[in-house]
Amino acid sequence: MLDSYLALETAEEQQIFIARIAKQYPRLAHWFVPLARESRTTVSLFKHSPAPLASDLLNDHASPPTPDLEPGTRLGPWQINAYVGAGGMGKVYCGERADGTFEMDVAIKLIGSQRSALAESLRHECQLLARLDHPGVTRLIDAGLTDEDEPYLVMEWIEGLDLEQWLEDSKPTLSRRLALFETLVEATAHAHQRLIVHGDIKPANVRLRDDGTVKLMDFGVAQLMGSSRTDEQGVRALTPAFAAPELLDGNEITPASDIWALGALLCWLLTGQTRAISGDDVCAKVAAAGHSRSRELGAMIDKACNEQQHLRYRSASELLADLQACGEHRPISVLSHDRPYRARQFIRRNPVLVGGTVATASALVIGLVATLIMYQQAGQERDRAERHATELAQVVGFQEAQLAGIDAETMGADMRSSLRKSLIDAEWAPSDPEALSGHWPQMLDGLLSTVNFTNFALESLDLAIFEHSRQAIHEQFAKQPVVQAKLLQTLATTLRNVGLVHQSIEPQSTALEIRRRELGRAHPDTQESMRELHHLQRIRGQYAESVATLEELLELQLPTKGELHRSTLLSINSLGSMYFHLGDLDKARQFYDRALEGRLEALGEWDGDTAFTMTGLGALYRELGKYEESETMLRRALEIVLEVHDETHFRTLNTLRQLARLMVTQDRPEQAERYFLQVLDIERKGLGNQHPETLHTLRNLGQFQARAGNTQEAEKYLKEALNGYQVVLGEDHPLTRETRNSLSDL
Repeated sequence: MLDSYLALETAEEQQIFIARIAKQYPRLAHWFVPLARESRTTVSLFKHSPAPLASDLLNDHASPPTPDLEPGTRLGPWQINAYVGAGGMGKVYCGERADGTFEMDVAIKLIGSQRSALAESLRHECQLLARLDHPGVTRLIDAGLTDEDEPYLVMEWIEGLDLEQWLEDSKPTLSRRLALFETLVEATAHAHQRLIVHGDIKPANVRLRDDGTVKLMDFGVAQLMGSSRTDEQGVRALTPAFAAPELLDGNEITPASDIWALGALLCWLLTGQTRAISGDDVCAKVAAAGHSRSRELGAMIDKACNEQQHLRYRSASELLADLQACGEHRPISVLSHDRPYRARQFIRRNPVLVGGTVATASALVIGLVATLIMYQQAGQERDRAERHATELAQVVGFQEAQLAGIDAETMGADMRSSLRKSLIDAEWAPSDPEALSGHWPQMLDGLLSTVNFTNFALESLDLAIFEHSRQAIHEQFAKQPVVQAKLLQTLATTLRNVGLVHQSIEPQSTALEIRRRELGRAHPDTQESMRELHHLQRIRGQYAESVATLEELLELQLPTKGELHRSTLLSINSLGSMYFHLGDLDKARQFYDRALEGRLEALGEWDGDTAFTMTGLGALYRELGKYEESETMLRRALEIVLEVHDETHFRTLNTLRQLARLMVTQDRPEQAERYFLQVLDIERKGLGNQHPETLHTLRNLGQFQARAGNTQEAEKYLKEALNGYQVVLGEDHPLTRETRNSLSDL
């Protein structure tokens, strides 16, 4: 191409030539265009000879320079047994451990390249690959260089069928196909969390063992093949049908490229065709292939394969969450805006509850009251009630789990859908919708949109369930105070968790008062109520009161449990957090340092509690102006929580939130917004729109947008946060006032 280009006489002809190359060969144009522009004069040709680039390209795509290795050839402690085949990455051999240390069959993969600094690149990439530990990922066992300086990887040997063979032989059901695909997405999410992208996800890189185990092979090979270049990005061997548009244009591999490939693979898995053409009706293809749930599956494929990277799923974990939701008949995020769809999904997964929300509430009330009455009858005397304490705790725990699982937002949507249907079908509805100045259903939608059905659902829960529970506990267990306190504490915690903060105050205070009186200050149950009181005080903004509660709790824990007990360290860490909120950064630093030192000694670094303390310290460093120390601490904390928990865990969200605030402080707005929106999306799905944590993120996002000058976005987030705070925390709460002031300033 360069030779043809240089033979052209005029600049106009050269421009036409470049345009044609860019259109016909976009991948090659990625390298050709800058080369051509630097080759217009004799001087530049001497300075920027195409020979090194051409040599590298031939190195990459010609047969590997090493001849076929004979059986018995040794590579370090490994021995070649047989040649298996060749692909875009090089040659593959079957081998085994040859030094007698242990017996193992392995796949030895030679990467056809002899690049400079390859040993260092191999070391770095293999350190990353060695961190992969997922049943769906082929394990890296060893790596090294041959005598000719070619890199080789030693990986576990996988017997079985590739994906195409498996589909032809077994004709699997939809659920089996989706279960297999879910494993592949889990494996990809696991790798992405460890900073590794695959770069070449396709059916040939998926293998199924006889026992049904699914393996995604060749993780990180694409990175390794291109990682040693410092000047030019190497040309990669790609499978076009499963390569994202940006890879076909010659751009770098990213996690978003893997998301695209997963979408294409799901489409192929369901229909036999890839998602190659923008505008294809994927839903119709899935339906035509005889699969149910075509709307959800098509929507997921469309989102994963969006040509714009920022419009795809933001992570493999987000795609995984939609897959799991689809399998459980829960709404998927792509269609979450569709209220009728959400209502249908609610009915599918809760057929017993189709009778309506009132029936749901009644059933829970009957169950809870029946439980209370049963145990009241079984334990008229205090001693007898105490003997049933363990059994009672199990029942209470079950009841708490049932109540904590309430989804007020879904209940609200179901209320709205049921009410709309009833009004449309009512006898007094206009027989001729055109008789009014608009269509009757559209008018109803306009009226119903003014009602906050989520709040209405919460109020209904409080009146129908929680208020009855309060009365039953006080009346039925007045003569059994210890049992009464246990039930009141459970009720208070549940109320707080579902967002009914005000309603949790009375049962929380009463539970602690009874336990102090009946059991004493040092009893574990009393300490439990003190900790729950601290959580409630923190949510209500009563930071000074929370410090007093924690200091009393720590005073009780130190002589009985010691400094290094997990619960003692939790109190120490909580004191650091409270002093941080009070603005006493010196005291906050003392307690955070003390908590981190204790948790490292007692629990080790790879523990969720240790990471939680690191997050608190990272936030504190930010306030102290130590931005580099803050980012280092927060990124280390994020690495640990993703290993120990997952991206939806509250500790992960807390760390992401602190990283967003650090990005704001450092004037890195794009990264800050990305972190904030990631947290908000997870909280809306998991906690609901009016949970205090969701409201905190809305407030932070609104304040961030205001500082960035995005007034419309800022107003939207701040108004939603203010409305929520007024309902959940009240008009006089510090966070309500702060949000109102921010909106006023805006």
